[in-house]
Amino acid sequence: MKKGLFVLAFGFAAALVVAKAHAVQTLSLGFIAPWVGSTSDVASPEKGEIVYDTSSNSFKGRTNSTWVGLDANSSVAYSAWAHCGALTFHGFTTTSSTSHSLYCRRVGDTLHMRGTVTATGTNGNNASIEPPSSNTIDTAKLSASGSILGVGNRFITGASRNMFSNGDMMISFFDGSTNNEIFLTDSAGSSAYTKLAGSTWGSTPTFFVDAVVPISGW
Repeated sequence: MKKGLFVLAFGFAAALVVAKAHAVQTLSLGFIAPWVGSTSDVASPEKGEIVYDTSSNSFKGRTNSTWVGLDANSSVAYSAWAHCGALTFHGFTTTSSTSHSLYCRRVGDTLHMRGTVTATGTNGNNASIEPPSSNTIDTAKLSASGSILGVGNRFITGASRNMFSNGDMMISFFDGSTNNEIFLTDSAGSSAYTKLAGSTWGSTPTFFVDAVVPISGW
């Protein structure tokens, strides 16, 4: 009887070893991480813990409060190009906050904004566009002395002309003064770009914007 119990126990232990061997994923240097269906399956995660997430086919590591991807298969937040929707403009007036042809997408921690705007009027406020959906600029990733976010241009009705020599460039920039405005200019001083009023470009300018902006919290 005792011999039978011993054989049964040995067989059960061997089965556990085989089952566990199928529930791990080997990294380099002989490191072995447990497999989980998703990180939410880890009941009491601890800082420094590493698992292999089968739902995303990637390794995940635990920080103080969240799981982060550890390898090339880790997902990067991404969205396809789509109309930016309602935007707030300064220095320009439009028929509505959505009457523009600006398109946006997200790539990781960065907002890409590209397209054209035709203003139905201008005013003396500094020319700028606020990021969509109340997002704010990640100031830690830019220089406050003046970071170029992109280079566009304004379009001129009539004969073709050299946009470089005629001040037709439209620079998108950040200068550290605020975290919720992408400023537009065609002028610079000795060490920084110069904010300009929307009225600098006439009463109903059409301009092209191409900006790449790091966003807080992305």
